[in-house]
Amino acid sequence: MGQIQQKLLSRAKWHKSEVLELLRWNQKQLDSRSKIITSNMGLVLSMVKRVNYYGVEFTDLVSEGSMALMRATEKFDCQRGFKFSTYACQAISKSFFRAAKKSYRYRSLFPAQLESAMEKSNHLQQVRETAHQDRTEEVCTILRDNLADLSATEQSVLEMRFSLNNQEYSKPLTLKQVGYKLDLSKERIRQIQKCALAKIRQVAEKRMILS
Repeated sequence: MGQIQQKLLSRAKWHKSEVLELLRWNQKQLDSRSKIITSNMGLVLSMVKRVNYYGVEFTDLVSEGSMALMRATEKFDCQRGFKFSTYACQAISKSFFRAAKKSYRYRSLFPAQLESAMEKSNHLQQVRETAHQDRTEEVCTILRDNLADLSATEQSVLEMRFSLNNQEYSKPLTLKQVGYKLDLSKERIRQIQKCALAKIRQVAEKRMILS
C-alpha cells in the first residue's frame, strides 16, 4: 500500500471506497499529464531546432524546454480560452531565454579565455587583461574566501596550475610538475583540478542567481 493511500485511509471520516476512488482519479490525472507531456515532446525539439542561442548547447535547450513543458501541464488552465500548445510554446520560449541569459552571465564571469587558460595552463595574466575587473574580483573572492569549500589539496593544485600565488609560483606548472610536488599521478592531479573547477563554477552560478 502506498504512503498516500495509507495517509488517506488513516482519516477515520473517510470511507475506504471514497479513498480508493480519489486515488483512482489521482492516477488518471497523472496518466493524462504523462500523455500530454509525451505527445508534446516533439514541440520542444521543433522549437529547439528553430532557435540559435550562442553559448547554449542543444541538449541544454532540450532539457530546459522539457522542464518548461512539464511545468506547463501543471499550470495550464483550459478555461482561459487558449490551446495548451500555445501556452506551452510561450513557457518553452521563456525557458530558452532564461537559459541563454544564464549562459551569457556565466560566460561573462568565466570568459572563453579563462576556460582556455584553465585547460591549457596559459598564464593567468592573459585572463586579467581581457576579463573585466568586477568579474575577475568575483572569482578571486570565491578563491580567497574559499566559498567553494575547496580542500587544501585542491587549493594547492589550482595555485600551482594557474599561478594564483604569484609570489611562490611565477608561472603555471604542468600536471606532471604538480603531481611530482604532491607525490600524485598526473591523472590524479587532472581529476582534482576538474573537481575544484566544478565547485568554483557551481558557487559562481549560485551567486549569479542570487545577485
